[in-house]
Amino acid sequence: MKLRGLPRGRFRAQVRMTRGRLERAVPVVLLGSVDVEIPTHAADRLLLRGVSLEEALECLEHGWPASDAVPGTDGRVMVFAFAGERLGRFYEEKEVTVYWKVESGRAILLTPKARYGAGFPRQS
Repeated sequence: MKLRGLPRGRFRAQVRMTRGRLERAVPVVLLGSVDVEIPTHAADRLLLRGVSLEEALECLEHGWPASDAVPGTDGRVMVFAFAGERLGRFYEEKEVTVYWKVESGRAILLTPKARYGAGFPRQS
């Protein structure tokens, strides 16, 4: 699998915290040559929606294409076992979708989306 406009490879994240808050994560390196930028807005949405940085990167690297990505934006979907409580309810699975765009050879994470439930469709 290739990310559109980017080579496939392993991610290594360096996260900077400011005043106890995830401020910005740069760079997240792909094959040592392409940066994946995670702006403050996207980092805040990761925390708000209960998506870990590791899940977002796993989804970006191994997920299947999101059918609802708008033109000029790419997205990947992946289902994770959750078996936990979120906002007072128990859920078996979590479906994570990440959206990004490529600018000047750099992938910019736009936003993650998380749905909690069971029996989400999967692609192999």
